[in-house]
Amino acid sequence: MDDDAFGRLIAPITTAAFFERYFEREVLHVARGDAAAVAALYAVADVENALILGANEPDHFALIKTGAEALAVDAFTSSRSVVRNRTARKASRALVDPRAVLDAFARGYTLNIKDASAYQPALALLCNRIQTQLGMYVQANAYFTPPRAQGFELHYDTHDTLIVQIEGEKAWRIHEPVVPLPLEIQPFSAAAHEGKIGTPREFTIRAGDALYIPHGFPHDAQTAERRSLHLTFAISPIRLIDLVESLVHLGALGEPALRAALPPGWQRDPGFAARTSAQLAGLLPRAIASERIPLAAELAFNELFGATRTTAAGAFDTLAAFESLATASKIRLRDDTPFQLRDRGERLDIVLAGKVVTIPALARAAFARLQTGPVTFGELDALVPDGLGRTFVRTLVMNELVWVAP
Repeated sequence: MDDDAFGRLIAPITTAAFFERYFEREVLHVARGDAAAVAALYAVADVENALILGANEPDHFALIKTGAEALAVDAFTSSRSVVRNRTARKASRALVDPRAVLDAFARGYTLNIKDASAYQPALALLCNRIQTQLGMYVQANAYFTPPRAQGFELHYDTHDTLIVQIEGEKAWRIHEPVVPLPLEIQPFSAAAHEGKIGTPREFTIRAGDALYIPHGFPHDAQTAERRSLHLTFAISPIRLIDLVESLVHLGALGEPALRAALPPGWQRDPGFAARTSAQLAGLLPRAIASERIPLAAELAFNELFGATRTTAAGAFDTLAAFESLATASKIRLRDDTPFQLRDRGERLDIVLAGKVVTIPALARAAFARLQTGPVTFGELDALVPDGLGRTFVRTLVMNELVWVAP
């Protein structure tokens, strides 16, 4: 993958250096202080647009303030009826009310836009490019905080976060982890972790800066005298536990003993634990055999695509370019459509967001050529027998896998 979308967010740190030294290990503050470097990513205007475009989805928004309960949805929505609703007899809908959000913001509440890329296409493309590059699911959330305010209390996340400061500045306090690499079922608990939180490291993040916080590192943040806007890229890789779960489920497909019910009264049987341990010792080595790992990894990887956001960027122009396809037309794979290729022998399955596209095996060489870089239609057509080159390209166009130059 030539495009280093992730690397641009952490420059001048390289992607290779990041994963070698910092990922899941250490906090990283990239003190660029160059607001222009991130100005194209997001802006306050995008926050305002999201309130309109996402008005029908109030669950994508939250208003939070340290020391106070998060505002209930009905506190920042209003009821909207249709014209002549008495005779039309159509129910009213609760929509996000920007006036109520503005009032809460003025009272010190942080606006959190969950999955902000749902309302900002360029941000969705960036998340998809990073997913394509890293093989990790990435979701962008926006946080818009008023002056001298704090949104969340001290907490840690169960996913890694890369923060990019867009406007203003924030003072962050980050502590060493009390639960290394926590799972989702190991959330932060102020009561359970009381007395275990050490002295924090402090960072002031200014517009243009980036801050990486591994999951499990407790943190909180507060704005200074001006409002603050930042994006948080939540990074969810495939973990070893995800692979193990896939292996066990895959093993159970071929091993009836793993599908058998526990015997009646097992919970009162003092010998249950020892017998079950011995049984699993014989079963699990087969379930985790090396030949099963590629398929189990593929199953775990496919879960990423269930959450991947589809986009429409350039789709109609590419279709128009395809309709006037010529021998010299240039075609290249998109870098913002994550996919996984499965070679099934007699066919190729391309796993995409929400679907699987099948192409005949005779197009294998053509797809392999596309993966090496831009190519002319004439060259692709020569690699697909039976005159099916145009059909092959159309399938890729309709699934937003390629760009076709006009």
